[in-house]
Amino acid sequence: MNDISLSAKFRIPSQESFSSGAVSGCIGGRVNMYFTQGVVLCVQPLGEKWTLSYGGPLNGGGYPDGAVISSGDAPVDAGLNKWQTLNLTIRGEEASGSLNGHTLFTNIAIRDGRSGFGCIGTSHWNPIEFDDFSITSAAARNLPQLATPSFYDGQLIGATPCARNGV
Repeated sequence: MNDISLSAKFRIPSQESFSSGAVSGCIGGRVNMYFTQGVVLCVQPLGEKWTLSYGGPLNGGGYPDGAVISSGDAPVDAGLNKWQTLNLTIRGEEASGSLNGHTLFTNIAIRDGRSGFGCIGTSHWNPIEFDDFSITSAAARNLPQLATPSFYDGQLIGATPCARNGV
């Protein structure tokens, strides 16, 4: 299972730095390389809105039909030219997220996706800054300890297929 917690700070410099629409800062997990699958949380600082979706927003904003899982108003003064801290935790078939320490949603049901990338992103081709991006395991901590295998030079080892990616 790909249970992870992601965190990143982002800042969108000013309204003059983009041409149209509400630019979003995003983080996501279990994402494919095209930003079209996975679980992604985006915040629009200008409109003080958040969106949890399957895959990121389309270039220029908006989402494909059926992609939005949940959305709402950001409970804090997000605004432009301010650093925002965005957190997303994905455990099994549930996701939780926060903005600047304020809960946006808790344990929202999501579809299973066992592997993919952690990511940062945006909804537009406009300036955005990211800082302090981190990915940590959100798996249960009471897992049994496994013995460390010992290998010697020339020993044959095997490989297993990778976990499936996405849907």
